[in-house]
Amino acid sequence: MMNVACLQLSRGGLVPAENEALEYADLTAWAMEEADSHLPEYQPPPDPADTCSRPDCRWLRCQDLVERSKRLRQRCDDPWVCQGVRYLRALRRCRNDRQERRLADRQPVLDQAYRLYRSDDMRNWEIQGRLLAAEPFSAIAAKTSLPTATIQCYHELFFCVGPRLRSDIYIAVTVLGSKTFSGLSEADVGLIVMMCGYAFGPVFLDEVVRYYREPQSIPNDLSGLAPEELREVAWRLRFKACVLAQTLPATLENVVRLASLVHAVHALPRTRGEGRTCPSEDLGRVQALRDCLCACEGSPTDEPAPSPGRPAMERPAASAAPRCPGTVLPRAAGSV
Repeated sequence: MMNVACLQLSRGGLVPAENEALEYADLTAWAMEEADSHLPEYQPPPDPADTCSRPDCRWLRCQDLVERSKRLRQRCDDPWVCQGVRYLRALRRCRNDRQERRLADRQPVLDQAYRLYRSDDMRNWEIQGRLLAAEPFSAIAAKTSLPTATIQCYHELFFCVGPRLRSDIYIAVTVLGSKTFSGLSEADVGLIVMMCGYAFGPVFLDEVVRYYREPQSIPNDLSGLAPEELREVAWRLRFKACVLAQTLPATLENVVRLASLVHAVHALPRTRGEGRTCPSEDLGRVQALRDCLCACEGSPTDEPAPSPGRPAMERPAASAAPRCPGTVLPRAAGSV
């Protein structure tokens, strides 16, 4: 058996001729030494379909090294891991806010990226969505008012998805998670932003981010809106219909509601293009979509409380509200 193994290895060119007479233990030690000498520098797995490595695998490596007091390995840990370990060790030595501010002054880029990673707000979700949309670091920095170095550090340490953007399986299973397939709700704003960025790209993501950053109330009676306002309302209603189609529970009643919602969306003209306005004859179709969304969301008493950035549709009310510059407020309370 030993001779056959050595012969097969030598034919494959893996074992030099002078090693064919080695004992099995020596052969095993030689193979392990050869494999160790060819270890590549630490980087995300080369297989883009690998669903075992998380986007923050470098940061997890940093945490493991610090918590277990391990040493860095030159062959496995790249400069990003080295910087992360030094920052995390310094952060854990901080005893008060003053020491943390000093650390932020010494390592501003990594500290800002870490604070973004720990936050649960719209800017964090926007950066993740834009990274999934394959936007350059400089473009993301310009849109989020952050330094380019911070965006790059955030990507490399906390959300490294660039090498695997062509793997739908990896993005769906590891990055977006199980809610992509079941359990998605309108309150999952971050997940919706990331899904839109990966599926539709930067241009559509710009509108989605604006939708959540600048929620607008929509009147129950749309006849008094200007053409530009009507065009904006039509797009917001269309997007809300898309979100509802993904989040409504799969019940028989909702199937009927979704059928009417799909019909109303298909009847709505495409009015989002530059320089186009919603014609007056299409006002009834926009109004019909709004009424259909009201029916799909159920009565106000059964409606969950809206989360930040998530507008909610309400039933008509008799009270009136004034207009604010740049915002379409309802004459009768109702919002999308």
